Amino acid sequence: MHNLAEQLPMSRTQSISELETEIRDFINRPRRQHELLADPASWNTLCSALDVIDDTELALEAYAKWERRSKDGEKYLLVYGALQVMEVQQDAVKYICETLGLPYSRPKELMLSGSFGTTPSAMPCTASKTRCQSRASSSGST
Repeated sequence: MHNLAEQLPMSRTQSISELETEIRDFINRPRRQHELLADPASWNTLCSALDVIDDTELALEAYAKWERRSKDGEKYLLVYGALQVMEVQQDAVKYICETLGLPYSRPKELMLSGSFGTTPSAMPCTASKTRCQSRASSSGST
């Protein structure tokens, strides 16, 4: 599997679904598929990773179309669910790239810089020496 990046040209203007379809078409070419099937576990995981990309795109599309909710719990479920879906999708992309020998790197903006990807002062709770209070109950002292 040499020079796969050259054999699988990808444009930055393509949608994730279009890229996923292009990768499926690429790996299902008889010679490429024969080479990939030499390692059945890797082939199965590659196909599963592509399914994950497809499934997570459906989830993100549904999130984008979701009606506004008034209850905080529903809002948190939607936001944290969407964030988790994006993380799962990124893991699948990384596996696909590694398996096909394509370069992979996360953009600097997506790299975690500490807990929850933020500085400690921006974390969702206010920590004291012995306890962590929710933001709602920490309006006074810490």
